[in-house]
Amino acid sequence: MLLSLQLVMFAYGGIEIIGITAGEAKDPKVSIPKAINSVPWRILVFYVGTLFVIMSIYPWNQVGVNGSPFVLTFQHMGITMAAGILNFVVITASLSAINSDVFGVGRMMHGLAEQGHAPKVFSKISKRGIPWVTVVVMMLAMLIAVYLNYIMPENVFLVIASLATFATRVG
Repeated sequence: MLLSLQLVMFAYGGIEIIGITAGEAKDPKVSIPKAINSVPWRILVFYVGTLFVIMSIYPWNQVGVNGSPFVLTFQHMGITMAAGILNFVVITASLSAINSDVFGVGRMMHGLAEQGHAPKVFSKISKRGIPWVTVVVMMLAMLIAVYLNYIMPENVFLVIASLATFATRVG
């Protein structure tokens, strides 16, 4: 139960990016409430709705036994490339999450540096206003994650998810 709570916290971490973008939004009084109000609907549609459909098709105790229920459903509908399509969706979502993390961490580290709570080097920005040092730091962190995946592939997700959950809740 405790382990599942950690994964749920990890899954919903990232919503705070809405607040970080407020400083960059053209009209934050309109766009931020709109983004915040859309979060519950997105959770209902993409998470609860998907689970409802899958649980309506497959008995709860057989979900995931014979493979991904999404792949099996699409294959049953005659879409033979289901696994490839779903892999594309997962990779696209992962790249989007990485992009959000690089943006969010970059802005947070930059702000902390400007307030004197992080090394001054993190306050450097490019001509276009990008905190490039923090982007480099994030890229190095991602390279470390790739290396960890190479040396301990069976545990790397749990380790990184645990660190991300800890950082999200403590920060």
